[in-house]
Amino acid sequence: MAFGAGEYGPNDWNGNRARPACISKEKFIPLTEVRDVLINEGLRRWDVRYYLAILYSPRPGEQRLDVAYQNILPRFPVLIKVYHGIHECLRYGVKDVQDILIM
Repeated sequence: MAFGAGEYGPNDWNGNRARPACISKEKFIPLTEVRDVLINEGLRRWDVRYYLAILYSPRPGEQRLDVAYQNILPRFPVLIKVYHGIHECLRYGVKDVQDILIM
């Protein structure tokens, strides 16, 4: 059985249950519903962790906030590239899949 990034086994060094790396959750949010994307920081003991959050409106008058990549928590340089890519799509729109691949 494969475990999370540290591969500590059933319990990590904090005593938390490690999640198997093969479990993932996918959620599709249409680009037309996305209102904003932000990078926020959270503190865990002496460690700063950055996360990408998506603000979207599934229905008129309703707003939700979801954290992207919450199982893997990529480092800041990766998040900033994703952040800029999504903002470029929001600003200029995407007409074709090839437009996304070029960015």
